[in-house]
Amino acid sequence: MSGNKDSASDPCNSGDSYKDVNNVTRTVCNLTAELDNKSRTVHGTSTNFSGELRWYTSSR
Repeated sequence: MSGNKDSASDPCNSGDSYKDVNNVTRTVCNLTAELDNKSRTVHGTSTNFSGELRWYTSSR
């Protein structure tokens, strides 16, 4: 796996995951990327992660 991220701080390498409402196992890395994209699209910033996380988990 290559990339310019610091692997120590990259959630893709943390192994953390969760199951969504459809019982699909998803990684924290994917969730972070989705929320980051949504946050940039909706708010024009990626600083609303915690609020987006609450919205994401409660609306699925």
